[in-house]
Amino acid sequence: MLLIHRRRNAFTLIELLVVIGIISVLMAISIIVGSRVVSGGKARATADTLRVLDSALADYVNRVGRIPDSTARVETNANAGGSVNLFPVFDGRHMGSADEETMNTVGLFLHQAKGTSGVSATIAGVNPKFVRSYDADGAGPQPELTTVFDAWDRPIRYVHPTFDGEWTANERTVGNPGTQVSLKDAAASPIKDITVRNDLAVWILRRNYLTDDDRQATPGMVGDSDGGICPSPRPYFYSAGEDGDPSTIDDNVYTTEPKRSGG
Repeated sequence: MLLIHRRRNAFTLIELLVVIGIISVLMAISIIVGSRVVSGGKARATADTLRVLDSALADYVNRVGRIPDSTARVETNANAGGSVNLFPVFDGRHMGSADEETMNTVGLFLHQAKGTSGVSATIAGVNPKFVRSYDADGAGPQPELTTVFDAWDRPIRYVHPTFDGEWTANERTVGNPGTQVSLKDAAASPIKDITVRNDLAVWILRRNYLTDDDRQATPGMVGDSDGGICPSPRPYFYSAGEDGDPSTIDDNVYTTEPKRSGG
């Protein structure tokens, strides 16, 4: 009796589903790994930029003998001919405009350091694709200045010890972003010189630090700052990281870690 063995030329449905499942898992793993590699590369590029800025600040301090002022005088077309042209170097939100824009602190620092021998040469070490002119609030009072961006294309932030920590007028309740502070209020402002206070072009500010409980109570909230305290008398630079929220500090990029209130 002749036995004929027939070759099976097709996969069963179960075998196809298993293969598709394996391919899906491998694709998911490759996407996750790829995104982490990209994010890690951006974090490293941003850290390199922060180190250049740290060097520029150190050069400024060595040459001038002190840290930059907490305010920067910038003349613009809007304030030409007057004295109301001081901008606080404040890592937080300017509340005097409808958009409540973040202050361009690195731009203000670079403006202060302009003409300081060595600083410009140091800043030239930043990858040119991260340096450009920037206007934080469009038609608002903030001036258009050259600033430095992180690898996620967001302005790098600069914390001056005069304005570090958290700044809200009253104690916040959970899910509430807090109330702004007026730098013209003699009782609340660290600026004690009344002439300086009167020359401020921007003075209604807020610098909160939101927690996970805040974001859970009010979804979509983004913090004004990292809430950090300068670890030394010098300012520090940082990036808000991939998510762009400075108060979710796990993905923030630092070269100098700040202190935390109560820590």
